Amino acid sequence: MCVPLWVLAAGAVFLGGWFDHHTTGCFDRFSIRPSPASKAEAAAHHGMNWFVVAVSTAAAAVGILAAYVMYGSGTSSIPARVAAMLVP
Repeated sequence: MCVPLWVLAAGAVFLGGWFDHHTTGCFDRFSIRPSPASKAEAAAHHGMNWFVVAVSTAAAAVGILAAYVMYGSGTSSIPARVAAMLVP
């Protein structure tokens, strides 16, 4: 299991060196840091979207609750049924 991770790590190091901003500059526009004045201006212009905050928090809570019911309580038969369906 370690060999695939080593291969992925070597590829990441190689590509990180290849696409470094000193060599190609391919990703320079993603790494430009905005000034504090532009951050404050953007925050004042956009504000907080509370609907998105509420929906994402509710989705996270439902996912955590579902995981607890399925795996934490130990009384659910859903994981066993899913595993039986996925057996080749």
